[in-house]
Order: sequence, then structure tokens, then C-alpha cells
Amino acid sequence: YDSNTTSHSEAAPYDSNTTSHSEAALYDSNTTSHSEASNPEPTPPLPPPPAPATPHPQALLDAAGGLDQREEPPSSATPPPVLDVLADMGFPTSHIQIALDRCGLPARASQQVQMEALVSWIIDHPNLLGMLEEVLDPSEGQLEVEEDEVEEEVESAQNQTGVESSLITELLETEELGTVTNMSTKHAPDLLDGPSSDSRGFVASIAADLDSLQQSSMLSAFEQLQKGFIPADPLEFPSTDPLGESLCRTRRVSGGDSCVGSRKEGTPGGFSSTQPLCTGMVAQAQEVRSPEECAVALHRVTSALRTVVSRRVVMFVLCASSTYPPEKFLANLGMLKFDSPSFLVGLLRLVHASRIDGTPGIHFGVKLRTSLLPVLGVDCLCAAIKAVSSLEPAAAASDPQATTAGMRSSGGHGFIQTCCLDLVAAAVGGADVLILGGWRGKSLVKVNVVDDVSVLSCPNFSVSQSLVQGMIDAMVTAGPGSVEVVCLANALATCIMSSKLQREHKLWALKQMLRLLDGVEKKEDVCKEGAITPSSLEHLIGHKGQIIACVQNDKAQRLISIAEDNAVVLWNMAAESRQPEMTMLPLPSDVFGERKAYLLPVLSQNPLQVCVAVALNQNLCVLRAKDGQMTSIRLPDLITALEWKRGQTEGDSPILLVGLVSGQLLLAAVLRISMNLTPEIQTTYLEPTLKGAVCSVSWSPSGHHFMVASTSALQVYSQPSALGSTYTLICSEDCEVAKVDWSPVDAIVASLERNSCIMQIWDMRQGHLESVYRSSNFHITQIAWHPTVSTDGTMLLGGGSRGGTIYLWTVDCVRDMTNQRPGGKAAGVHFVATLNGHSAPITSLIFSASGALFASGCQAGSVRVWDMMTNQLIKLVTHTVGEVLNLCWTDYGLAICYKNTNTLCLLPPGPQDYLGERSVFYAHPTLSRYGVSQLDKAPCLAALLKHSLLILADQYCYELAEIASGCQVTHSEYLQSLTALVMGLDLHHAVLLPLHPIHLPPAPVPADWQWLDTLNLAIAMARSLAKRLPFPNSDRLPLIQGLDPDDPHQPTDNSTWTLKMDVEIVEWAAERPLDWWQVEAGVAIHTWGRGTAHQLGHSAAECVLPDHAGQWEEDMRLIVAGNLCTYGVKFDGSVWSVGEGLCGRLGHGNTIGETNMRLIGALQGIPVVHVVAGPRISAAIDEGFALALTHTGEVYSWGRGFGGHLGHSTSEDVCTPKRIEALVGKEIKMIAACDRHCAALTTSGHLYLFGLSDHGQLGRGHILTNQLDNKPAVQVTQFLDTDECTQLGDVRIGYVCCGQSYTIAISESGSEVFGCGSSECGSFGSPLMSSDHHRPYLLSHLAPFGLYVKGAAGRHVTALVTVTGQVCWFGKLCEGMAVQEPEFLRLPGEEKVVDVQIACDYMLLLTGSGNLYSLGKNAPGTCLLGYEATALQSTPKLIERLSGKYIKQISAGPSHAAASNVPCPPIQREAVTCLVPLSVPMQYSSLKDIPCRAIHARFRVLNQFSRLMLSSWRMFTTSVCGTTSLHINPLAEASTRLLISPTNSQSMFEAVINKTMSAKTHGPTIVVNRAAQESHSRPVFPQIASQIVQKPPSDLRCSSRAWKVTLVGEAADDAGGVFDETIALMCEELQSNTLDLLVPTPNARNKCGFNMDRYVFNPGCTSPKMLRYLKFLGIMLGVAIRTKKPLALYLAQPIWKLLAGMTLTTEDLEEMDLMFIRTMFSIQGVHTTGVKEEEFSELIPIEFFEAEDMNGHFVPIVPGGGHNRLTFHNRQEYVEKAIHFRLHELDQQVAAVREGMSSIVPVPLLSLYTARMLEVTVCGSEQVDLQVLKKVARYRDGISESDEIIRWLWLTLDSFTNEDKVLFLRFVSGRSRLPARVREIAQRFKIMKGGETTDALPTAQTCFFQIRLPVYRSQQVMAERLRYAIRNCRSIDMDNYMLRRTVGEWEDDEEL
Repeated sequence: YDSNTTSHSEAAPYDSNTTSHSEAALYDSNTTSHSEASNPEPTPPLPPPPAPATPHPQALLDAAGGLDQREEPPSSATPPPVLDVLADMGFPTSHIQIALDRCGLPARASQQVQMEALVSWIIDHPNLLGMLEEVLDPSEGQLEVEEDEVEEEVESAQNQTGVESSLITELLETEELGTVTNMSTKHAPDLLDGPSSDSRGFVASIAADLDSLQQSSMLSAFEQLQKGFIPADPLEFPSTDPLGESLCRTRRVSGGDSCVGSRKEGTPGGFSSTQPLCTGMVAQAQEVRSPEECAVALHRVTSALRTVVSRRVVMFVLCASSTYPPEKFLANLGMLKFDSPSFLVGLLRLVHASRIDGTPGIHFGVKLRTSLLPVLGVDCLCAAIKAVSSLEPAAAASDPQATTAGMRSSGGHGFIQTCCLDLVAAAVGGADVLILGGWRGKSLVKVNVVDDVSVLSCPNFSVSQSLVQGMIDAMVTAGPGSVEVVCLANALATCIMSSKLQREHKLWALKQMLRLLDGVEKKEDVCKEGAITPSSLEHLIGHKGQIIACVQNDKAQRLISIAEDNAVVLWNMAAESRQPEMTMLPLPSDVFGERKAYLLPVLSQNPLQVCVAVALNQNLCVLRAKDGQMTSIRLPDLITALEWKRGQTEGDSPILLVGLVSGQLLLAAVLRISMNLTPEIQTTYLEPTLKGAVCSVSWSPSGHHFMVASTSALQVYSQPSALGSTYTLICSEDCEVAKVDWSPVDAIVASLERNSCIMQIWDMRQGHLESVYRSSNFHITQIAWHPTVSTDGTMLLGGGSRGGTIYLWTVDCVRDMTNQRPGGKAAGVHFVATLNGHSAPITSLIFSASGALFASGCQAGSVRVWDMMTNQLIKLVTHTVGEVLNLCWTDYGLAICYKNTNTLCLLPPGPQDYLGERSVFYAHPTLSRYGVSQLDKAPCLAALLKHSLLILADQYCYELAEIASGCQVTHSEYLQSLTALVMGLDLHHAVLLPLHPIHLPPAPVPADWQWLDTLNLAIAMARSLAKRLPFPNSDRLPLIQGLDPDDPHQPTDNSTWTLKMDVEIVEWAAERPLDWWQVEAGVAIHTWGRGTAHQLGHSAAECVLPDHAGQWEEDMRLIVAGNLCTYGVKFDGSVWSVGEGLCGRLGHGNTIGETNMRLIGALQGIPVVHVVAGPRISAAIDEGFALALTHTGEVYSWGRGFGGHLGHSTSEDVCTPKRIEALVGKEIKMIAACDRHCAALTTSGHLYLFGLSDHGQLGRGHILTNQLDNKPAVQVTQFLDTDECTQLGDVRIGYVCCGQSYTIAISESGSEVFGCGSSECGSFGSPLMSSDHHRPYLLSHLAPFGLYVKGAAGRHVTALVTVTGQVCWFGKLCEGMAVQEPEFLRLPGEEKVVDVQIACDYMLLLTGSGNLYSLGKNAPGTCLLGYEATALQSTPKLIERLSGKYIKQISAGPSHAAASNVPCPPIQREAVTCLVPLSVPMQYSSLKDIPCRAIHARFRVLNQFSRLMLSSWRMFTTSVCGTTSLHINPLAEASTRLLISPTNSQSMFEAVINKTMSAKTHGPTIVVNRAAQESHSRPVFPQIASQIVQKPPSDLRCSSRAWKVTLVGEAADDAGGVFDETIALMCEELQSNTLDLLVPTPNARNKCGFNMDRYVFNPGCTSPKMLRYLKFLGIMLGVAIRTKKPLALYLAQPIWKLLAGMTLTTEDLEEMDLMFIRTMFSIQGVHTTGVKEEEFSELIPIEFFEAEDMNGHFVPIVPGGGHNRLTFHNRQEYVEKAIHFRLHELDQQVAAVREGMSSIVPVPLLSLYTARMLEVTVCGSEQVDLQVLKKVARYRDGISESDEIIRWLWLTLDSFTNEDKVLFLRFVSGRSRLPARVREIAQRFKIMKGGETTDALPTAQTCFFQIRLPVYRSQQVMAERLRYAIRNCRSIDMDNYMLRRTVGEWEDDEEL
């Protein structure tokens, strides 16, 4: 540097004329680079260039650092030594020495070769040189870098690939010299060639072109979005990830977001990769031919060095300044003149393009103080941008170079405009174009040569990312409503919807949108005025006259319109252009005749939409809609009214009622309308003629009546029986009526008086017109009926007034369900709502077909669309052309006819597409809080709001399929963020509050959005429980009955239940499940029937009378009788089976029968709530299968597969329970089965059937026999009415049962019963039904018998249980017992039936009093009725053997039956399957004074919350980086996890583990050397870690051993014991001084507080090697979970919280470092002790913003903490920063451990675990429980449990301390702990004889969990020998010998 230089910003090195480093850094005259695109890495440092008097090519080569590949001719002079030559060239001596050590030069290499090699190595490894300099410099006190890490860096640098690039071309070319005249530059283009034009002018011209192109691209993007948005395909997962491993991979985080500034290695702009090799200049330097060329090249090299040094000086100053406090940092920027937006953006672009090195301090040889945190160039530039952006607008507006840099400042914030333009350009052209290329002319092109001018002028997506990050941080203080917020949100929305951007870029944009909305200050009071932006119309041009009216023809997808020119036009609405398709009029002149037209044409379409009627004065024309064929007749007078008859069916001739001005009425029947012939009109005049002109006519909905309004009277006529019959006048009223409109029911009519604007509602049920309502003060001008009537007879009427107000009334009546007419009471009219908005009289009203939308038009031309659920405006049109004449809903929008115009207008979208409009409506209040009130200023944001729900639905469907298939374990971060955005802006209300009119009850949430409703309710309940607030209103909360309303502990009142109470309830249910199933008499199971396969639970082969099955009665909750087998479900959800094993029906993986109940291992860990078995009719020995329903709604099946009834798309037998994939994600709540088909019912009422469909029992329509045998489960969607032509809609099934060849389904309301399949023998209860029904058919004849709650079906018989406890049955039960029509079964004493079961030829009936009745007949050789009966039992008979046994559940099978006194768990999964506990255990002290019934009710509420959380956990974000408050994650709080059922969460965790389990017995083999070295054993941990981390994670996912260990020098063959031994050794090493991964807690160091015996992660473990060790530690934790072999690790409880994904609190810090928390609180409250400001520094020993870490070292807590002094005034900030630092001190270490765990176990599922649950799962129980050992003990070699030696053993172990018990466990198994749950112990503890030697030491085989006990003289001797063995005998050398000896002894080890 120049010694006179006073400031980095005042003079640049090597040039006294340079005025500023900042200027030289951006706009030096050297501006060309020929290889930037292929060589994007940072420029390596150059030594100061030599300045010889006469340059020589070789000297130039040496100065450039080139490496000559050719041998030089020998020199006459003796060359100096290599070191001296390089030192003279300017290379530091330390660099030369390092290079000499690293190169490994051959001893005989020539001096030239050595020099070239050293120069190349120094240039290619600048970062490594800086690292080694720090290591070799002891004065800096840096830690030494380990040898292997350095070698890795070297290897990484040498492995970097890239195109040869020139050192000089990475710098700027000189402007002054330019290209040498008359000199060829082809041989050295980089050294000699370059532009000579003014680079700054060049930059300005390119900037102008760029700005123009960006603006046009943005407008183009807006236009595309306004035309219509087609959602892109869902973002696919990058790879299969069944464990969620990708979510836990450590990523570099910059500025709080993982995406910002991050680039892949080897991609352009990457700032984390190593330097490229620079050897391309060698050949060019050798080709320099003359002194002139040498001078040019040398001058260019010198200029380039000046620029690169200037840039590095600037970056070094920025990096150093950024470590200071914000105020000082900002002051430094201003002092150095670095506060220009254009300057900072230019630097940022150069850094991202690798034109400036991001770590300048190392290359300058300047080391930052140890108190400064390392800061990269991108980070410091982002900090500078944030600081400058926070200035006042005037501070940034005066930027003289803003125009030159292509920036357009708005209000001093030029950054925002740059961000927005670049983001829109990226969304249109793709981020890869912006990264790799530049702008040329008017199009995007990818170029291979990028120079500094291109870098400074071209947009770069990485630059945009960094700018957005900094700007969002600065916008936190910008305030809502700022233009910047709207502009940036709009640009980010463009990126989110772009189809050009990659997945990571769209995710980044979405996360930034969330950060923006989360960071901006919100308004509290939001005004909804101006919420709706006026919409634009689509114009349809085709008429020449004024348009009068239009109608929609849905069948032909046509819109029909008529105008004053008498032309009728058909518009093809499905076509994109929507041009007129056909003009059917004007009519010929002879149709009109000679009479002049007096009236405007009238247009009417018949209800069946087959023809259209047009009234033209006296002419009536009928046009066929399908082809436009027309016929017409001339009537005697002018036509004033006409309407088509309603209620007609297909094939009927359409009938038209016509009224004339003379008062005549006529009926016109259109004949031959359905043929291809010309239609014909046949007329019949009605008598008498009315007095006055006919004003309006209207047909009743049924077509039985019509009403005529004339100028003098209102009359009602009955429909004639045949055309031309005499009509009867029903009633008449004298009044002047202008319009009549019949309601959706026959008895209610509305009319509108001619002059007074009074509306009347008439009731004609009594045979005359009775006025039930008269509007006197509303001035109604238009009326319209809603098309739907509620189930209770309520209708909705809308009326528009003269003042523009719209009024809504409900008209109540009672329906007569027999004749479908109102009846019972007079109609009642109630005014319900007012819709304001119009300012002129209403001229048109219309409801949509579904009634969800209501459109209105007024005389002023405005049109409004209203949401009938909220009565809010959601669409607006302001039009000044003229009055609205007519409105018509079409599938593509609302058609509008205006007065005085010949253009038909269309307001899109169609009624079914208003989801986007409702989304914008619901989002408006939230957006207003952010200052976005008019979305016309942000069209891309508006488009995102409209389509976000569609994008969300598509993405969810895609990811759900991936999760269901097991390819993914959780949803992507993209879907989680998108859901957060949707819910944060309240868009979800658009689908969770479905459209329904106000007079109808709320409709259920659509099935496609059930998941979002569940998520919304889960979040709301979590918030209520956390803050103890009232629960949200929801029908999904359990309905609690039978509680005392005066009881203070109401189950849904959170204010009366504390968190401790709720936690104890959950713990009680999990730890003591039997308390919730206590039966006073104890569990009793009774079985009877055939027992040849031991399925009865006792030894009898035949049991006539019910008998005890005593061996099954222990905690058996459910008993199911199958075919020659029995299934049982215990309280923990485990499934057991016994009996015949053919076809694999027992589920044990084989076809072998079982004589005792055996656990089905494949379902272990998956709690099952219900099991059904089949067949129930056939008792063939080779038939048998079962289905199991889990608590998560999944279904497993196994057994006989013929017929496809297992649901696996195959007819093969399945011997192990297999999940039915077709039902995954369907939320199944009930299952049913019979012989050849099965059924599944979802929580939303959808029915799935699968299996054989030979009689149509699957309800899928007419198919061939056996066609669907191998098809998976398919939803039944069509439910037919009694006429089999009308499809019933919105049918929700509540119960289903399967017969042999038919299916019965009951609706949720119980009022409707459907049947499909065979109706043989009256199985459907009607003798008229004898054929097969292939669709679910409404059995309406069963309605009079009541409402049904459940049922059962058999061979040809059906029994249905009513709500009153009666049984309605029909069909044929057995020979001699059949009923063709439904009838009630009569039980003695009229007992109420609660359950019914049918199998084979008998029926069981269970009453509420616990009595069991049976009827039917016994099977041949088998007694199934429960009593001896040789004849047919035709009436229910009590099974006296079970009388007084209080039977609560029954099960009927084809060969036997079972009954139990345990209440049967409800068939529907959502119900809680438990009883009221009898008493509260003592350990739950907070519940002792609360009634058990109230506790049970509260548990039902908590259980529902647990289910909701378990269904929604995949949607909660698992990413720590980039999380905002909109990412609602209740699972981040420990209190939420405490309320989730641990049993269910553990079962979900184990289910994923089982699915990803490797089939291998063990993983890869590793070698461990434990040999002693210098009196110390070799550490095992580093040896295993270095080998395992290199192995594929999938190889480690084994059930017993993740790897196999070979011990060097020890004769041990690892069959499990060596693996366990090495695991125990590693745990000891981790908690000793051998390794530094774990350190004692600060409380242990300070000897105070909790956790003094616990360990935490070492925060100093940040090197790559230590992070690999931590990753292996995570692998160990995962292996412990997967293999169920606990680790003896003593980690502090907060560490387990971190591993479980929870955030720490100050209470957690206090548990680890009590002194730190006390110190912080003391500093914070020092003023309360009377300390003054001047005394503060004397009393507080902390000088700077530094604090102690976990190791007790003082470190800065913020960047520049060593400079920022702690004072009395900033102490609050210091405390906050210090606590934040300590809370996140271990983030890097925890991330490494979680990354290791994620490769073995599903870490995302740990979000359901509490810290204690995770610790117990990993570490098991610290105490060795002898009772557990006794349960798993097995005795061999003739030893029995009653032998004296066994009694001595247990007494001895009972006398041991826990430490000795641990040693004993280590001695016999190699482990130090046992799993917390007994069922997780895979091996049994085997006790065997140990030989004939008396009083010998015991021997153990750790591989087999086995001990051999010799003969002992006494217990004392045994205890002495045993203690000696466990404390001294640690060798396992004999395991290989014992392996050979015990072959076969452990293979027969039975399961627990």
C-alpha cells in the first residue's frame, strides 16, 4: 500500500490517481473476462508483481504464477535456489515452505519443475494456506488442525473440476492501453486482447436496456396471470425418504434462512467451494513474442492486480466493520461512503458471481481478533443493506450512481425495485437463466463469457435472494401499507406460482413471503370498506339490436340470447373464443304478418332444456335446442306471458302455458320434439277468458297447478287430466298483480303488485289463497325464490327494492313426507337479512342452481354477487352503459344483459369456480392489517390468493400418495409453508365453511378438505389447552351426556382443569389401562361350540353349554370368533390368535395351528381397535381370514385370499397381516366382513367395498362375474332412490354389514337403509324384490319401522336394531324359518337389544341388561345356540348358562361363539373405548377430589385432541430454519406433547421402523482393536465411528445388530454379545475423559442446582471430525431405538428436549446452569438494589457483550461482542442476547446428532415424543427390575422355577444394589440397561446348568442372554461367586466356543 494512504476509500494501491477503493472495486477500466461462466470461483491472491526494467516472458510467467508444461532450454547462468527465486518473486516464505511440504516433489526433479509445481500449488490453495498459517503461528493461540482434516481439505481442493481459466481474465482489463495496434492477439487473447471503450458508459447503456426488458417482462407476467392461471404440477419430492432423513440434514444457515445465499458446489456463484486450478495462462505467457507484447501483458496484469486488491480491501473493511454494533457499523458505512444502494448491490453481484473473494482477511495475511465472530462477505453485505435500508428515504435517495447501476429508487428504497424486477424476471425466464446468463438486447440468452460489466448490469437470482432477505429484515420497521410491502409480496407471489423456477427457489419465495407477512407491523383496527375490487367483464358480440334476455342450456353447453332485432343466437360457452355458433332468427317476414310489433320478444326455455319458446307479438316460435330446428304458429292476439310446464319427465311432450293481452289462456303442446323431424305445435284454448290482460303465469313445481295473474285478478287452476279437458278454478283473488312466482313447494306462492311495489306470500293448502305475509314498507320491485327447501320445510325468498336494498325472508312450513307436500301448519314468514350496496332500483335477481350464490342487478347498471352463507359481497361490477335487464347463471360465469347495448356481457367465473373469489374475500381483513387493501395494485398476489387452495389441494393429494406408499414419512416443507400461508391469511375458511344458504343447516366439510379441517381444529384446541381458553365450536368434539350441570369440572371447561390434571389423566390412561376397564366380577370370557382346533380356550373338543376360557381372561378386551380359530385384542391394542392355521388365518407367517393364544408379531406396536373375521356362513376347514382396524384408521388383512376380499389386488393367501394400501389415508372408522367380500367405512361416511361381486354386492354397477375379484377397495358413489333412476346425493353412511351375497348400509341419520346384491329369500325385506341390485338401492319400505343404529346380515337374513332397542328382521335364517316382509322380534319382557350377531344358521341377541338370547338351529354336529336343542328354535330363547353373567359383548362364528363381560369397544373407531374408572390411584394427587365420571369425560376430550394431533402432525413444520409465527406448530411446546397419548405416538413410531427394517440379521462388519497401549485401552468410539459413518444408512437398519464387530486379538465371534459389549464401552467412553463430545453440566462445575451428574454436548465440537463423531452418536441413539437395546447415557433433560425437536426455555437453562441464570437476572434487576449508573461497571465484572458458554469460556454473544461494551443502559439488551445465545448454543451439535439419528429412525416422528419419553426409549430404565427379568426368564437343562438354585438366584439378585444388578446384566447380556417395556425384550433370559464342578464361577453367553449356574452348597457361596464374576470376569473370548456349544439351543426361543 501507498504509505501516504489515509483511508481505504481515498486511495487504491498501486495507483495514486485512484480516488476510491469502492469505485475501483466496481468500475475499474478492466472489464472483460472470457471464462467466467466456466470458472465461477473466487480469484486467488497474487503477490505484488515485480517491476523489472526489461520485462521478459519468463518473468511474466513467474509473476502470473503459471506452470510451464514444457522443458526449458538450459540456462547459461547458474540459477539461484528455488526458495530464493520464489521469495524474490514476492511469495511469502511461509507459503513457500508449506507448499514445499505439501507438494511431495521428487528428489531428482529439476529446479524449473520444482518452481513451477510450487507456484501452481500456492496459487491453487489460497484458503488452505490461510488455515495452515494460523495453525503454524503459535502467537495467535489457534488450535491445531488435525492431520486428517488437512488432508481432506487438500483432497477436496485437488478433486475440484473445472475448465482451465486465466488468472488475468478473472480480473478487470485495462482501459488505458487497450489492444496493441497491429498486434495479433490470437496466441494470447487473455493477456493482449480486451475492449477499450468506456466501461461505465457501457454499463449505463446495458442498464437502460435491462430496465426496459424487465418492465416488459413484468407486464407480460401480469397479463398471463390476469388471463387465467393454470396451476403447475405439484412439486415432487427430490428422492425417496421413508424416514424423513432429508429434513434433518445439516445446512448452512445465512441470516436466519437456509435458502438464502446457499448454492451447490460447482455451480456458478458458489461461495463455499474451493479455488479452481489456474494453469491456462502458462501456454499464453510462453507465446508472448515481443517486448511490446510483454509490456502490454504486464501492464494488464498490474491493472488487474490493482482492481483485485481494491476489491479485497473494500470487502475486508466491510467484514471488519460488520462486527461492530449496528449504530457504529452504520456510521462507518457513511464515513467510508459505502452507504450507496447501487454500490452495495454492485458488490453483492460481484461476490455472488465470484468476482470478489468472500474471505479477504486470510489472503491479506490479516487475522481478525478472536473476539470477532467470523463473517462471510455475503453476510456482511446483507447486514450493510439492512442498515442502509433502515435510513430515512432521503438518506438513500441522493444516490448519484443509481441510474448507472440500473436501479430505480422509489422513496429512497432502490433495493426494493431491484428485487421485484429481478424476481419477476426469474419467474418468467427461470432462475438458471439469471444465474448463468445475462441480458442481450430484448431476450434472455445463456452466454459462456461473463465479464464484470455483465455481472454488474445483469440480474442474478442469488443477489435477489440476498436483497430480499435484507429488505424483509429492514421492513419490520417500515410499517404497514408501504408500497415496498405490496411490491415485494407481489413479486414473491409471481415466483411461487412460476412454472420455470425449481423446487428450492419456489420454496424460498414461499418462506420469504411468510417472513414478510410475519415481520411487518400489523394494524389493529381494520376497515372492510373497499374490500372488493370491481371486476372486468367479457364481452360477447353477435347481436345487432339491443339484447333483451338470455337463458343457459346446460345440456348443450350453450347460452341462448335474444335481442330487439328478433334474432336468437346460440353461444358455444365451452369454446375459448365464445363466438356465435348459430343464429336461429330473425324469422321470415311472413311470420310477422302485416300487423306492427307492439311488444318486445319474450324468451323461455323448458325445464328439460330440449326446446326454447320465443314470443314475438302474435307469433309463438319453438326452437329445438340441439339443432335449432324451428316451428311457429300465429295466435289471435299479442302474447304477454308464457311459461313451460314443470314436473315433466323425459319423453313427455313439452307443454307451454301462454297468456294473451285479451285475457285468453292456451296450452301449447310441442310434438315430435325428441325426433329428428320438424316439431309441431298443438294448441288448446282454456275457458273462460280472463278479465283483463294476462300479466304473468307460473306453474307449480309438481306441474299439478298453474297460476295466472291478470290486471284484475289472481287465479289458480288445477292441471287437467288430458289435453283439452275442463279446468277447475281452485281459488281467485281480486288484485292487480304484475308478477307471480311459485315457490319450490306446491302450496306457497309469491306475488308482486303492479303499482304499489308490495309483495305478498300466499298459502293455498286449505284450498284457497290465504295471504300470510304482505310487505308494506319495502317497495319491492323484484322477487326470486331459492331453489332448495330445507328438511324442515324452510324456504328462502329474496326481494329487491326500489331503493336498491335486497331483503331476505324465510318461509317456514312443515312437509308431509307421504305426498311430498307441505302440511301440518300455516306458513310463517320471517325477515332474516338485508343486503346493501345498490343505489338504484333492483331490476333483476337470480340464485345459482345450488343456491350458494345470489346475483343482483340494478337500474344504474351495477351487478353484485353475494355469498349466501355470510351474506357478504364477493363480486362487483360497476357499469354505466345502462340498466340491467336480465341475469343468467352459466357454467362459465354470470351472463348480463344491459339496456341500450347489443353486447352480451359475461362475468367469470362460473358458480362452481367461486372458490378463488371467496378466498380473496376471506383474506382481505388479514391483508388489510398488512396494508394491502386494493389487490389491483398487486395482480400476481391476487392470482396467488385465488389459486392457492387449488395448488394446496393438488400438492396434498400428491404427497398423501407418497406417504401412503411409504416413500415419505412426512409432508414436505413446501406444503407445510403453503398451508401456513393459507391458514395465516384465513383462506381456509373458503373450504372449511362450505357454501350453503342461510336457511339450510351447515353442510359438512368436503371430504377432500377433511385433513385441513382436522388441522385447523387441532391447532385451535392446542391453543385453547395451552392458554386454558374455551374450545372452538365444533361438532367433532365428543358429546358428553349424563353429567351433572352443576358440577364445576365440566369436561370442556378448560378454566377448571389445570395442565397437571390433564397430564395425570393421560399418564393414568397410558400407565394403568386396566383401571379404565375394571369389571367388578373380573374379566370373564365364555365360549361354546366346536373346539377341535383349540379355539374355545379349554380342552373340550365340543362344548354344548358356554364355559369359561380362563387362559384368555387376562386383560383381553375383545374376543372374535372366526372359522375354527379365535382372535383376541388386549387393552394395549395387541392382537392374539389361536386355532387352525391353514391359509395363514392366524397371521403368524405360516399355516401351523396354535393351541394357545399367540401374539401376532407383525402387528406388534400397532394398536388395534377392532377385528372382524370370515367366513361367517361357510365352515370349510380351508377357509378363514381376518381384518384388523388400527387406531390410526388403517386396515390390515390376512388369511385366505380367494375372491380378492383381502383388498390386496390379488387372490393369493397372505400369512402375515398386510396393510390394505387402497384404504391408506381414508380415515377408516369401521370394517365388516362375510364370506367373499368386505366393507370399510370412513369417518366422513364414505363406503368402500371389495371382494367378489357375483351378485352385485359391491355396489359398483353391472359387471361380469368374478371381474372384480382381484381389484382393490373402491368407493361406492351412487345411491339410488326407490325408482332406481334418481341418484340420491350427499349420502353419508353410518353403519355397514355384509351378508353372504349382499350388503346392507345404514345412513348416519338412521332413517335410510340401502341394499345391494342378491335379494333372494327376502334378504331386502320385500317379496317384490327378487333380482340382483348392482347399485345401493334405497329400501324405503323399512322407514316406517323407525331409525336404525346397527344391524347384522347372514346367508339370506337381515336384522336391524332400532334406536328404541327393537330388532326388525326379514329373510331366511335357516330352513323352516323365514319372513318375506319386515317384522319385529319379540323378546320376553320386552328387553331392549343392544347388539345382534348372525352366523351360519343362528342369531344371537344381546340385551342392555346383559342377557343373551339365541334362535335358529344348531349346525350338524355342533351346538351353537348355547343350549341343547334338537329342533328349530323359532323364537328368541335365553341362554340360561350366561344368565347373571352381565354379558357386554358377543361374537358369532360358523363353528363356535364367544361372549364376554367386558363392554364391547364401539365399532366406530372415533369413539373412546373405555369405562369410567372405579377410583383414582394415589399417585395422581391432583385428581383425588374430582369425580371419576368427570375425569372420564375429560379424558374423552383429551383423547379427541390426541387423535387430532396424531392425524395432523405431518403438517407441522419440522424445519428450525426460516420458521415464522405463521408456521403454527403446537408440538414445539412441551405442554402439547404431554397431552398426546404416548401409546399411540409410540405405535406410529414403531410402525415406521418396522416398515423400514432390513431383512439382514446384522449390518456391515467392522474391526475394533481394544489392545492395551501404554497402560490404556484403545478408545472404541473413534474406531467404530470412522467406519460406520461411511456405510450406507440402509445397511444399519437391522432389528438386532446394526453392525457386526470383529475384535482384533480376541477370540470372539459376534452373535450379539460383542456388539452389546462395544456399545456399553462406547457409552463409558463418552462419559469419561477419553472423548470431548460430552462435558458435565455447568451445574456440576459449579456444584449447585440440578443435573450435577448429567452431561451436555460440548459446544466446542465444531470441527468436521467432531461433527462426524456427533453424527455417529446420533446413529448410536437411533440404533438403540431400532434394536431396543438401551444405552447407559446420562444426558441432561434439556438435551433430550433438543433432540426431540423442542425449544429450550430459561427454566431449562436453569436446570443446566443455575449460576448463569442468576447472574442474568441480577444484571437485569440491578437497579432494584439501588445501584447507580456510575457504580454499575464496578459491581458487574462483565465488560463487553460476552458470556460464559457450557465450557466456562467467555465468548462474544453477538458479532463484535468484544467491541460492544456493557453499560447500565444496555443491560436489558445484553441479558436478552446472552440468554438467546445460550438457548441456541448447542444448535450445531444437536443438528449433527439428529442427522445421525434420522438415518436410522424417523426423527420427524419424535415431534410427538416428550423429552422423558425419548430418554426412556433410548436409555431404558436406570433401575434393573427383577420382576421384568423373571417374566422373560426361561429355564433349560431340567431346571425349573421351583428348584432351590433358582430361588437362591433371585434372592441373591434381590440383595444386590442397583450397581451390582447393572453389572450382572452386563455380565449376562453385554448390556447395561433393559427396555422400559417388557414386550420390547426380544431375547428371553435363559438359565441353564453350568457343569458338575461345585462352587465354580458362573459362565455367561452375552450373545444369547444366557447364564450357566454350577452347583452351589449355599446361597452365600452363590452370592460370593456371582459378585466376583460380575466384577472381575469381563472377557468374552469364549463366546465362539459357546456359540458352537449352544447351536440350536436359542433358535427355539419362544416369543413373549
